[in-house]
Amino acid sequence: MAASAEADLRVKLALLVMGTVLAAKALAQTADPGVVALTPAEMKWTSQGGPAAPGMEQLNLVGDPAKPGPYTLRLKFPKGFRIAPHMHPDSREVTILSGTFRDRLW
Repeated sequence: MAASAEADLRVKLALLVMGTVLAAKALAQTADPGVVALTPAEMKWTSQGGPAAPGMEQLNLVGDPAKPGPYTLRLKFPKGFRIAPHMHPDSREVTILSGTFRDRLW
């Protein structure tokens, strides 16, 4: 291979490597964080308002429940709160952090 052809190849290879590194860095900066850790002081509880019971509070951890896609939130219910039977258009997972949950009348 001629010297000028080798030099051209090296320049093209260097540009390819730099382009790949820059693209990877740009993708990494726009990706969602994989881990979210909040201290209690950083948690911003808000009133649910509207038809929610007085004292009911919500904390959005990840995502937006008003938009399509996954989200994680925490709810605080007043003592003795009862939820009327209802349905949701998406799947839900429930974790009880404190208190008692009953899914029957008895």
